[in-house]
Formats: sequence, C-alpha cells, structure tokens
Amino acid sequence: MSDDKISLLHEELSVEEAPIKWALNLKDLPSEGIAGEKRSDPAELQALTDMLNDEHELDVKSFTCTYDVRPTTISADKDVGRCLIEGCLGHFELKAELRQTCVITLERIDTLVVEKFDQTFSSKGGHRPSLMPDEQGVDDLFSHEPPLKLIKGKVELGPLVYQYLSMAIDANPRKQGAQFGEQPAHGNEVSEKRPSPFGVLENFKHKK
Repeated sequence: MSDDKISLLHEELSVEEAPIKWALNLKDLPSEGIAGEKRSDPAELQALTDMLNDEHELDVKSFTCTYDVRPTTISADKDVGRCLIEGCLGHFELKAELRQTCVITLERIDTLVVEKFDQTFSSKGGHRPSLMPDEQGVDDLFSHEPPLKLIKGKVELGPLVYQYLSMAIDANPRKQGAQFGEQPAHGNEVSEKRPSPFGVLENFKHKK
C-alpha cells in the first residue's frame, strides 16, 4: 500500500461515525484463534453508500469481511489464575459488490472490490516508531500498521474496515472492453432513426 494511503488509515473516524458497526471480542481468544465472517445488513449497506458517495458515485450492493485472528502474545496472570491475551494478529479480506458509473460509456456497471490486509492488536495499543537517522528507511517505517488497542479484550473494527474499503475502490471504473473515444451511452447526442417509408413517400409527392 502506498504511503499516501497509509497516512489516511488512522485519521480520526470515530466508532459512532463509522457506517460499519463491528466490535470483535478477543478476551477469551483460544490458542488456535477464531475465524468468521462479518456481513452487512441493508441498513449498513445504505450507510456505506451514503458515506462513500462523498468521494465516489456508487451504490453498495453487498459487503462481507472474513477474518482469522490468532494470539501472538500471552501472559500468565497469577491473580486470576489464567493466561491473558496481550497481543493478536488478524488476517482480513474485504469483498464489496458495487454499482458504479463507467467513466467512458457513462453506463451503470457492477464492480467487485477485494482487499486483503493484516492488523495487529495489543492490550497496550501502539504507535509507529519514530524515524531515526541511519536507523531505518521510510519503507520499513510504514511497512506495518501500528497495533489497535484492545480495551477489556474488545476491539472496534468498524472505522478501520471502512477506511480500507474506501481506499480500495477504483475511482475511475471502466466497463469491460470499453475504450476511450467511444460515444457515451446517453447524453445530448441526437438519436439516428431510420426514416419512415410513409414520410419518404409524402416528401416525394410534394416534390412533383
């Protein structure tokens, strides 16, 4: 992912503002991890459409996110007599079916967005490390997203998932096979109709 896109990921988008409402409870995460799927209902699809239309002209027809989260850091807590999850790693795949407008033909077309990303979670949260001279390059600095904070074992994924989806959308969708120079499917062009045989006959009579 490019640096300009990465810089947008953790801009302030509150849980309340995010059109996707999704919290994942990782408090009692088993050692083998958990896997599942988040599927948006009609209300969320409409909320997604409304917010995405600030940047794109589209309709969201369906949205799903599959996930696989596994613990990475476990510590023993003597007070409670069990192990506590301090860090996790999640693998995510977003799929969204959209209705967009082809930039060449101006026809409404169906498009599919597929985006994969990894995200770490930590009970302490995290930040990107400061860039020190001669210590690491910019590419290394932005190679991974900072951990999202686990609050009482729960993490809010709505804002993050929405931002990844927004950045994965093609802003200039094209109908398959469409080439620049084609006439738009609709517009101000005058439609060419075959002349009526009765009209031709009438004009012929007037010319005599």
